[in-house]
Amino acid sequence: MIDLIKNILRPCVRTIKLLIRLNLSKTIYFNFATQPFSVAVRFPFFIYGKFHIHILKGQVKINSKVTRGMIKIGYREFDLAPISFLPNQYLNTGKLIFNGPAIVSGGVSLSINGGLLNIGSCCTIGGGTLIKATNEIFIGANTRITFGCVVFDSNIHYVKNITTGVIKNNNGPVFIGSNCWINSGAYIVKDALIPDYSIVARNSLVNKDFSKDGYNLFIVGSPAKVAANNVQRIFSINEEARLSSFFDENDLTEYQSEQGLFVDRNEIFDKHL
Repeated sequence: MIDLIKNILRPCVRTIKLLIRLNLSKTIYFNFATQPFSVAVRFPFFIYGKFHIHILKGQVKINSKVTRGMIKIGYREFDLAPISFLPNQYLNTGKLIFNGPAIVSGGVSLSINGGLLNIGSCCTIGGGTLIKATNEIFIGANTRITFGCVVFDSNIHYVKNITTGVIKNNNGPVFIGSNCWINSGAYIVKDALIPDYSIVARNSLVNKDFSKDGYNLFIVGSPAKVAANNVQRIFSINEEARLSSFFDENDLTEYQSEQGLFVDRNEIFDKHL
């Protein structure tokens, strides 16, 4: 009988907790203001915390199966960085595309000034990150951008060479591949191309195309250079737990796994896939 009561009450408790955490008015408004009615009633967007909408003229498109709460904005519990408890900022006069479930932490500024921001399936964007798209920013599937990063596809202002009179274009596309790990404090600016499975070190400035260097790069420095090849960040929560247990139980500094890419998945998004 006790188990039956628990099974009945558990969904109710989960729903109440969710409603307490959600910014319900902004969740309703954002879904119905950006999506067709048939999509909006399924509430693919969950908005948490303070959410400042500056301009809502641009398009927001979901290119995948739509599930309730698949895209979480202001979900500060994801990283718990202090900056994640600031309000989220949103401005869109261009086009924002989600290709699957995603998590955007708190304190994030999404500014699409006439450009295109294309976010891959199962991406996460950490607290306090600034993303400004005036040209095109592409973020591949399963990529993780941690807290306090900057992704700009423009230098914002124009600079004139007073000797030659030349004024160069101030914007250019940014491409971040799939399964990448962008560490805190990284700056990724116009004309940057980060290949699949690459890792960008903390406080690095990425301002060029690294596609000729292959995949699985470790990119470090300001301006960034390739410090290592053939690396892969493991995202699976279960695999990380297994590895932590191994090192806790064994006095070793290395674990020998099979060669080649680890077939990775992030269990956070399982219920939406």
